[in-house]
Amino acid sequence: MKYRLMLSACFALLGVANSAWAAGENEMAQTYDQQWQGMGVGGLMGALLGGPPGFIIGIAGGALIGHQQGQADDLAGARREVLELTAEQRDLRHDLQVAQNEVTTLRQNNADKSQQEQVLIEERYADQLAAIANGVVLNIQFRTESAELAPHFEQQLTRVIALLDAFPDLLVHIDGYADQRGTEQFNHALSQRRVDAVAQHLQTAGVAVNRIRKVPYGESQTEYAENDVEGMSFDRRVVLYFCRRSS
Repeated sequence: MKYRLMLSACFALLGVANSAWAAGENEMAQTYDQQWQGMGVGGLMGALLGGPPGFIIGIAGGALIGHQQGQADDLAGARREVLELTAEQRDLRHDLQVAQNEVTTLRQNNADKSQQEQVLIEERYADQLAAIANGVVLNIQFRTESAELAPHFEQQLTRVIALLDAFPDLLVHIDGYADQRGTEQFNHALSQRRVDAVAQHLQTAGVAVNRIRKVPYGESQTEYAENDVEGMSFDRRVVLYFCRRSS
């Protein structure tokens, strides 16, 4: 009789649990259901093994089993969420790596392009530098016994200044000459004043002193005879030409 009562109680507990489960209760009700189910199973096993005391102990043990089962389900759900988050983080890391690789590729392409452009610029600069150093010569004539620059020659010197500004690797040479009239000493001093006048004009415009080379030749390199009045005007001159700084 007592076993029949205990079995009835156990089945009643199981029935309550199953009714709550079938009703679709919320997550908290599901946890209670698992506890009730555990109590019913535990009570049944306790009644079969130990009579009424076993029934009481079984209910308590069954409640613990049900509670542990609820915790296990919660832990399993948490683990699934962790796995999902881990997968998302892995995807994000992959996307980030792809983006970083693309940026690196773009930077490398730009660097390669810049290097190629720089090489072309340097080659063009070297060609222009060589052309100026080998082919640009400026003659400036002076009046007899004069070291004063004529205005139109000052305008030509403006082009010389522009070339020196555009090509920092250039030096300018200024060679001074005089015709054969007068003494050799006088003509040498006159050619010195002439190169000094041209050099001072360049320095006033901002050309550094260390980029100017001055050489007075006096009458030592005249090309026209003393009686050639028209030809001697070309001996009263200063000649400007360029060379590379390393020369």
